[in-house]
Amino acid sequence: MNDAIALKTSTPTPHNGDFGADTKRALKLVIGGPGLLDTLQFIEDPGYDAPLVDGDVEFKVHAAGLNFLDVMIALGQMIGNNLGVKGAGVVTRVAPGCTRFEVGDHACGIAAGTLNAFACAKETSLAKIPATLSFAGATGFTVVFVTAYAALYDIADIQPGESVLIHAAAGGVGQACIQLAQVRGAEIYATVGSVEKRDLLMKTYGIVKDHIFSSRDLTFAQGIKRRTKGRGVDVAVNSLSGDALRATWDCIAPYGRFVEVGKIDIYSSARLNMEKFKKNVSFEFVDISFIASNNGPSFSGILGSLMELVRNSHIGPLNPTRSFPFSQIQASFRHTTYAEWCALRQDYTRAA
Repeated sequence: MNDAIALKTSTPTPHNGDFGADTKRALKLVIGGPGLLDTLQFIEDPGYDAPLVDGDVEFKVHAAGLNFLDVMIALGQMIGNNLGVKGAGVVTRVAPGCTRFEVGDHACGIAAGTLNAFACAKETSLAKIPATLSFAGATGFTVVFVTAYAALYDIADIQPGESVLIHAAAGGVGQACIQLAQVRGAEIYATVGSVEKRDLLMKTYGIVKDHIFSSRDLTFAQGIKRRTKGRGVDVAVNSLSGDALRATWDCIAPYGRFVEVGKIDIYSSARLNMEKFKKNVSFEFVDISFIASNNGPSFSGILGSLMELVRNSHIGPLNPTRSFPFSQIQASFRHTTYAEWCALRQDYTRAA
């Protein structure tokens, strides 16, 4: 209790050191002054010695995914005690009764405080990493690929030959959707926000130019209707809001599935034209944090299936994945203020 109070009421005194030099040292990332990224620093983790409870797995963090939520917490715009929710590393402790992991296993998943030296998660929030996948690469699968899998496979159940519209397709969830749609043999339409992102999709995934539209306006809807001869697409994975969401809804073909992965219109209780439902279409929402918190076996099953697809070389890491060493933690936060996400890595040996 005293340690917790001290952590909240005092400012740690920073000093320079070689992060990771002592691989057994338990460090916690904190920010000395909310809003001041220069005050990000590592301190001794006061909660490290807490005993594990049933289902817990502790791992030494070798890589962590950093996203905008972490930046918002660091800037003092959201409340949070732990930075980082996506991580990968080597299992160091397992609670009694844990059957899926052993000490020494390489694991990835979601956990509170993955920007610390050690993180703890429920075993249903983790999966074993294939030997062909790096720790940094694995962090990209813990949220964006799980979201894409839930949207395209669990909800939409996209089939070979069906068409799918993927918004913001050069982003993390977008690229994951492209890879999974290609595995199923679907016809892909996409939107992007720039010529550079359009070229990325063409070069990396072979999507033809006339299947890629702009997400900056509503002309994509006209393009979809033109390319599909007025029918629309079988599946839409949407992250746009407002008029763009409604325009996407109008692009759904009879018996189509609209899967919302954005949150703005959901949380603002936006209205939707109900007439479209007469064509037996569906509208569903994916929130991976809710699934992980309320249906651990489902999250674990999806993540395990993704690792199997990686193992069989059907899917791979996002392109490009920007990574920083933990020693450049401040630079990584600044990068994420204008980018979707990045990975942090600690250069231990892969064999650990």
